[in-house]
Amino acid sequence: MATNQEKKLATARAKVEALVAEMHTKLTDDDVSEESFAPFIQEATILQDVALTEVTADINTAITTFTTAIDKLFSELTVEPTVDTVELERVRALALEAIKSADIVMDAPTSSTSDVAKDTVTTSINTLTTLIAGDDINAIVTSTEAFYVKLNSVVTALQAEAEQASDVASPVESESGPVTEVIEGTVISNRPKHEVPAVNVLVDIFERYAHDMLPSRIQTTDTIIVSQTALYNAIVQTLKLDGPAFTDTLNTLLSIIEENKKLAFSPYTLYRGFEHLKLNRDQRRFFERILNLFTTTSNPVTRNTTIKQVDVAATLEGIRDEQMSQKVISFYGQ
Repeated sequence: MATNQEKKLATARAKVEALVAEMHTKLTDDDVSEESFAPFIQEATILQDVALTEVTADINTAITTFTTAIDKLFSELTVEPTVDTVELERVRALALEAIKSADIVMDAPTSSTSDVAKDTVTTSINTLTTLIAGDDINAIVTSTEAFYVKLNSVVTALQAEAEQASDVASPVESESGPVTEVIEGTVISNRPKHEVPAVNVLVDIFERYAHDMLPSRIQTTDTIIVSQTALYNAIVQTLKLDGPAFTDTLNTLLSIIEENKKLAFSPYTLYRGFEHLKLNRDQRRFFERILNLFTTTSNPVTRNTTIKQVDVAATLEGIRDEQMSQKVISFYGQ
């Protein structure tokens, strides 16, 4: 029959085994990298060596020391956050579209003023390209937004040169609509930020379009192509979103269209430059039809009535992805 001392010794050793097992479980559950295991294993080894002795008091002291050390190690441990791969691919796609949208403007003949602006865009392209290769979603989103600001500076310079050549005064910015303001070429939105980074980039593109394509702004073929291409790409990317991100982005786009229906989204200005876009026939037809759908149904009060004026099935013929089509159909309750 075991003595009281032997029972205490057995209890202490059992606690050692439990603590070490608990440590290993927590390391696994927290997805700690193997490189960070070493100090934990070292502390466990010391504790297990002491547990081989016959002195219960020493084992209990070692247990206290072990517990303190492990708690400190976990508090100092930096666990790398899990990357949302779906969201990462979305923001990467938006960044790539941003870079692609610069092609026309960067090839346009310019003066020394817009050449300086072009140099800043080139630097931004290099920065954005480097970030796309990584997995920092926030950095990619921030850089993409900054890139559009730099690209807009080129567009603004081109517009200014066109105005000067036409001997036309600079446009009045009071037409820019109720929900944005423009500071040094940057469209500042008063809308709340969305929890999905890609949504914020898309909304920024839509608001920038509403500002850049104001009827009062002097345009060149190049600046129109940049704005229309950015709008097309942003709409396609919107259709690739899922769940609340898709619904929220489309609702915001429709709101922007409604707010600017007599300005950038007027039927007299909305389709400018379509003949110059690098889209095939099916893509251009889809772009025209989806814009017709959105402008027709932008008013939420009359949407249930106006949707009946549009052949949604025909509008979505250009979308080969059945899931994308179904999302639009479901949005309109068809």
